[in-house]
Amino acid sequence: TGHDPRCFGPTGEKSDLVAILESDYNSSSGQYGKTSFDQGLALLARKAAHEKTRSKAVSFAKSRRGQYGWNFAMSKSSGDDVESSALMIEALRAAGVSKKNSALKSAYKWITYQRNLDGGYNPDTPNGVTQADTTSYAIRAFDAMGASTKAAKRALRALQKKGGSFRSS
Repeated sequence: TGHDPRCFGPTGEKSDLVAILESDYNSSSGQYGKTSFDQGLALLARKAAHEKTRSKAVSFAKSRRGQYGWNFAMSKSSGDDVESSALMIEALRAAGVSKKNSALKSAYKWITYQRNLDGGYNPDTPNGVTQADTTSYAIRAFDAMGASTKAAKRALRALQKKGGSFRSS
């Protein structure tokens, strides 16, 4: 927003958003919170706040990759999902991980195999009903990897209402 994230909010109620974020950081493991969304959004928030990337947080995120990508619980034993994988790709790219990184390339490729026939994505299975949020996460990951998003953007636009909002599916 162009405001100082360490002094944010209305007069008299300023908050240090970076300190709040860091209060959920485990410095011994490199983990923010409990989920891939906690980790991914924390990495993106640090970048947006112009804070130095925590290498331990990046290493932790990379280490929690499953067989194909990431899952919500950041557990290697659970099934990977498009939203978590896409968010982690975007976050790791924002943290400085190269798009040539083999783990990111592999997760990106796996996401492309989850694409529905209309070009959109479903959180649970390929060929499920296209979901706006899952498709938007995939678009952001593709952008982070420098890849084309034309089919996914077309599928997302098909969910857009006249007023500009989006139907979930």
